[in-house]
Amino acid sequence: MMMRAKVIRLLAERGVTLEDIGALVYEVQQKYHPGLTVEECTRCVYQVLKKREVQNVFLTGIALDMLTERRMLPEPLQGMLERDEPLYGVDEIMALGITNIYGSIGLTNFGFLDRQKIGILHNLDQEEKTDKRCHTFLDDLLAGLAAAAAAKLAHGRGRRRRGGGRDGAPPGASANGRTAYAKPVAAGAKPASANGRAALAGSRPVPVAAADDR
Repeated sequence: MMMRAKVIRLLAERGVTLEDIGALVYEVQQKYHPGLTVEECTRCVYQVLKKREVQNVFLTGIALDMLTERRMLPEPLQGMLERDEPLYGVDEIMALGITNIYGSIGLTNFGFLDRQKIGILHNLDQEEKTDKRCHTFLDDLLAGLAAAAAAKLAHGRGRRRRGGGRDGAPPGASANGRTAYAKPVAAGAKPASANGRAALAGSRPVPVAAADDR
């Protein structure tokens, strides 16, 4: 089984679909782009999941959540994960590893999603309170994945404005044209950066139009 398919199956077992994550991307970006659809957002989520470092983070985080539910971790780690200890920041550090893949624009959207707990993040939070489930890692990782997908959406739209193709689609969805790839940077050229200064986590979401073209 392909690693990405394995991660998608694990997410489904934890009650999460790619469309749930795509809806998070849509909620923080749709007011800036009236023509945006959940399908386009979900397609970006699917593409972010192709990266091995993202897959490894999800496999690790979900495994720790499951071991916590089974009370198979040593103390004091078991208790910290059961309580989602505020001073235990490893889950957020792992999530930021996903967020930063497509540049610093994802940081602000991660902070917004982590604080607001909308959509599937709200559902997981309620499960922890009522069903004794542990989503200490999963909720942060989903926020990180959605934030990275929003940044990828920005860069992809920039490529399409220059006449590039669309990104690949998840199973069952269509993709017009070939997958677009970033052009190689010429020797001595400065790498592209996000417009302006990096925003602090927890601010309002960044519109996808604010990203530079990657």
